Amino acid sequence: GRKSDNKLPRICEIVVVSSVFLSLFLLFFSPSAGPGLRYSFRDVGYYYYPLFEQIQKSFEEGEWPWWNPYENLGQPLAGDPTASIFYPPKLIFFLSSLRILSFASCFKLYIWTHLALAFYALFFLAKTFKISTTGAIIGAISYAFSGHVLFQYSNVIYLVGAGWIPLHFAFII
Repeated sequence: GRKSDNKLPRICEIVVVSSVFLSLFLLFFSPSAGPGLRYSFRDVGYYYYPLFEQIQKSFEEGEWPWWNPYENLGQPLAGDPTASIFYPPKLIFFLSSLRILSFASCFKLYIWTHLALAFYALFFLAKTFKISTTGAIIGAISYAFSGHVLFQYSNVIYLVGAGWIPLHFAFII
């Protein structure tokens, strides 16, 4: 068969894929990028943002965030997967502790990072199936910018899962 677009030099492929992602990302998320803005719809505003902020404040005070007194009459955080205190990408929030970014900006960056992960992970999965670059880009767009994945900004742990799941499939095969 003919594989004309698979002969793109690797650097061109990276530039094209990243350009497509950045264009769509800016289209969808530039209105929310302002410094005084934060996501507040549904769980993101009422549960995840305050929870992540409480966890970060505990770290800033030199304490381990063992307990959440504000949810369910109190509950442990270490065993709560929604708290994700052991999840390495949550180190992004230390940028607020260092006064590099506001907490709201770190929260947006956390969400955007997982959307980017969903895009590039699906692209990688498609390429493991030997799908053409064009097909892989279309698949990555269809996945990361679908209503199902985009809407998960409001339920952050599901967005985290949506970001990682294509890599799970890629490495199972």
